[in-house]
Amino acid sequence: MKNIACIGGGYWGKNLVRNMHDLGMLSCVCEVDSETRQRLETTYPDSNFTDEPADVFRDPDIAGVMIATPAESHGALVKQAL
Repeated sequence: MKNIACIGGGYWGKNLVRNMHDLGMLSCVCEVDSETRQRLETTYPDSNFTDEPADVFRDPDIAGVMIATPAESHGALVKQAL
């Protein structure tokens, strides 16, 4: 079931995105860098993409979210999810 999202698709996030896609679970990727997002969109055209974390948190079909952003942004993203 495609119900996992990943916020951050860069240095480490690209690995999480690849693994979730290979498992058939990747629903959405949130990436603010347009070049990185476009590269991921080309590689995983059957997934949804956004540059707004709020889009991920509002989606009722998302059952889990992986956060692969720089450590200093994790707390704010978790608070946004609540």
